[in-house]
Amino acid sequence: MPHKYNLDIKTTVPGGAPLRITAGNHLHGLLFSLIAGLNPNLADSLHSVQEKPFSLWPTLKDDGSISVVVATLSDELAVTLDKLESDQSGLLGRSQVVVNVHKVASVPITEMWNRAEKSGNIDSLRLNFLSPTSFRRAGKQWLFPDPDVVFQNVYLKSIEVFGDFFRNNLTPPVEYASQFMVSRYELATKQLDYGRYKIIGFCGYCVYDCRRMKLAYNCQSIVFLSALAEFTGIGYKTTMGMGQVEYLPGKGWRDRVVQ
Repeated sequence: MPHKYNLDIKTTVPGGAPLRITAGNHLHGLLFSLIAGLNPNLADSLHSVQEKPFSLWPTLKDDGSISVVVATLSDELAVTLDKLESDQSGLLGRSQVVVNVHKVASVPITEMWNRAEKSGNIDSLRLNFLSPTSFRRAGKQWLFPDPDVVFQNVYLKSIEVFGDFFRNNLTPPVEYASQFMVSRYELATKQLDYGRYKIIGFCGYCVYDCRRMKLAYNCQSIVFLSALAEFTGIGYKTTMGMGQVEYLPGKGWRDRVVQ
């Protein structure tokens, strides 16, 4: 089941300097230390898998604290986050901090699928890329949200957790990505500094035209994956602040052949 949390992070030093949003690896390390304190076996298993079932996105608040959205597809991780006590202490880089966790949402995967079906046959949809996003394509960095790359990426991230549901209900988007296309976009690149290396990603928005989609079934799948992307993130380094997106359905409706 997809889950979403908000982590409020504040410095423990009275009158200390406001926190800075440093590279996502520090937030990644703080989250893992909190998980390991309650469930070391889970922390070990998360370290060992390549596609980690969570994403995070930090924002700096006016009072100098940091708010971090943590989204996960893992029920086990959600149970662990639910157990975190108030004013949990930890380290963000070299800064002593306290962390408070608030649950934002938990949505059954079947409910998300049914919502996508009820949304109808949209003519377009929009994804807002809130944090720098980047892909690997044919062994190279890719800095454009092509439909086959974006939606196949969400599909592959999710099938690791919801294997049977995906195999029984969804067709891999790469098989019908040619039926919808980018209609407009406004994107800009931004570089993130991770200390020992730097990564360039793109931010902005992209609108996808779905009017050539032949089957209502596939249209439902794209709406479903777009909503699920808010939990999985898109591209790589989503566990370190990259690839966070917001889904907005487009206007316009029309009939399609029902499979």
